[in-house]
Amino acid sequence: MLVYDNADDPRLDIVSFFPRCYKGTIIVTSRNRDLGHLVSAYHLEIGPMREHEALAVLLRSAHRTLPLPKEEHDAAIQLTSELGCLAVALAQVGGYCHQMSSTTAKRTGAFTFEKYLRLFMSHRPTLMRKDAPQSLEHYRRGAYTTLDLSYSALSRVARKFLHLISCFHYSDISLKTFAFAARHRFAVKKDHIDRPAIHESLTEGLDSILCPEGPGIWDELYVYNLIQELCSFSFLSTTVVSDIIFLQIHPLMRGWAQDMLPRPEADLYDQMAARLLASSITNGERIMYQYIVQHIISIQDRVDLLNIRFSDRMAFAEVLGNFGYYERAEAIYKHSATYLEQTRGRNHQSTVLTLSSLAEMYYRQGKWNEAEKLQVEVLEARKKALGDEDTLTFTAMSRLSATYRQLERWDESEQLQVRALNHSRAVLGSDHPYTLSFATQLASIYRHQGQWEKAANLEVSVLEINMRTMGPDHLDTINAQFNLGTTLYY
Repeated sequence: MLVYDNADDPRLDIVSFFPRCYKGTIIVTSRNRDLGHLVSAYHLEIGPMREHEALAVLLRSAHRTLPLPKEEHDAAIQLTSELGCLAVALAQVGGYCHQMSSTTAKRTGAFTFEKYLRLFMSHRPTLMRKDAPQSLEHYRRGAYTTLDLSYSALSRVARKFLHLISCFHYSDISLKTFAFAARHRFAVKKDHIDRPAIHESLTEGLDSILCPEGPGIWDELYVYNLIQELCSFSFLSTTVVSDIIFLQIHPLMRGWAQDMLPRPEADLYDQMAARLLASSITNGERIMYQYIVQHIISIQDRVDLLNIRFSDRMAFAEVLGNFGYYERAEAIYKHSATYLEQTRGRNHQSTVLTLSSLAEMYYRQGKWNEAEKLQVEVLEARKKALGDEDTLTFTAMSRLSATYRQLERWDESEQLQVRALNHSRAVLGSDHPYTLSFATQLASIYRHQGQWEKAANLEVSVLEINMRTMGPDHLDTINAQFNLGTTLYY
């Protein structure tokens, strides 16, 4: 029997080391799944450890036994999660806890998992690069040192791709997002704040990784080759759902890839990742939102907002607000409004637009008083800058009217909504969706006031227009029928 253990380097021609005979058994262990093609049978691919298995490794390495106190058990479970159930890291952590217990106190367990977890959260790179204590496995390299060995064998562009991937959430990184952003030249829908030089530096960096044939030229095979190289070293894994490739990176490897870069270079990769996500929101492709929301949250939790370009974080806020993450979107809009007020003034249209979005987040969270205060300011700014007949002005009227409805200030709500409806009819026409929406909202106000006839007259008009323009089966037509039926019932 011959055993080739840890034959991980895909550049190694391991077949050349096989004896030319027909007897005996050869066992190869490797993180390189391509070696499974050497045989047609007896190829065993072992997946990640489950939580209870990872906990057992941690406990054995730390010389602990169950049951543990609740706080210790919770800390141990969190450690297995932070380490992604990676065996070499679990053994390293357990050995460290045992070693420290032996030197700091007589009783086993004095250096707790809780204490290590606190250290890990603030000193992860140092702890993970530290050599492991002597153990029965005779493997003393730290987890990060082990990864460094594979990293040194990667091509330069594969390293850059790995660092870019590490800026996202570790799971479900959609390759469709990358392709969409590249084909649109990493352009952001609203790039009126960032300086052109900043935009160019980010797009050039992304092009150098994803578009080697030239700006905007997405080479699918080239990217697949990068992914294959990283998969062969077990840095990435892939899944395919509905013909879309999703990348996964081990949580600890993700942290290692972030920790190994100096701060300025790490910041640049964060900015490139943010730009890639933001540029995938262009051209109204809201279907892309589902692929990026968890990655936006991951970046927001990890990166200071000041290190994300203004237009990118505004795009983030739009996605977060549409997915119901109102507090997260509120935080971005607040930060952005303060920045704009300081640089462009309170009455600048960019500031007013941001304040309007912030007011909308207040409204969706039921913070009616905060929403009203900002909406009054936005309406006055719109009227002063654009006049009463502008679409943005009467849209601001309608939004303030909606807030007054929530505050049960029906008369004020009615007055504003009537004005918004009349302006919309005059400027956009009776058939425009804005006009129909304003009429529906005004009918709702009339219903709450008991003005049933006025409500019914508006709803009949809305229904007739929807029947003519949308057809009887359109959702807007069905909603109009429901609203009219509700009014007539009462």
